Amino acid sequence: MATTTYREAIRAALREALLADQRVFLMGEDVGRYGGTYAVSKGLLLVVALCAAYVTSLKPGDILFLVGAAFSLAASGFFPALVMGIFWKRTTGIAASLGMVAGFGVTFYYMITTQPWLREMFLGIPRSAPATLWWDIQPISAGLFGVPLGFLVIIVVSMLTPAPDQATQDLVDHVRYPNMKEGAASGAY
Repeated sequence: MATTTYREAIRAALREALLADQRVFLMGEDVGRYGGTYAVSKGLLLVVALCAAYVTSLKPGDILFLVGAAFSLAASGFFPALVMGIFWKRTTGIAASLGMVAGFGVTFYYMITTQPWLREMFLGIPRSAPATLWWDIQPISAGLFGVPLGFLVIIVVSMLTPAPDQATQDLVDHVRYPNMKEGAASGAY
């Protein structure tokens, strides 16, 4: 009878789970760098990366779309709130939140109504049905609609809601100028 160490048993179980179900993932701060607790994930990262590379090679067009979609969604959801939150003191928390939702929402809506396989997945529309593009903008560039809308919503909602308190505005100054001395917000450096 062959003996198996505790470490080998855990590693084998993780390997089987990762290969059997694509929804399984490892999470933790020490998984990649140190190999996880008892170093059980050591080597699994390489196996999973090779499997991901193989899957990517099967349909590179879909992977390209997903990467572009990730950038469009991130830009439309986070960029306006980040820029306005740092560079316009009048930005309110609710405005930033609503701007993120609006930017992300319109970008995702455009993607699911114009990308054939997303339309089929979410709306049940066959891939062969023609899509109506807005100004001939491809779905991968949907952030072109979400980013301006995010900025617009943040500006309008910030103007309609009470201004942030002084402590919040001081925090914005600190983020913009980390080495600024107290009370020097309006003066020379």
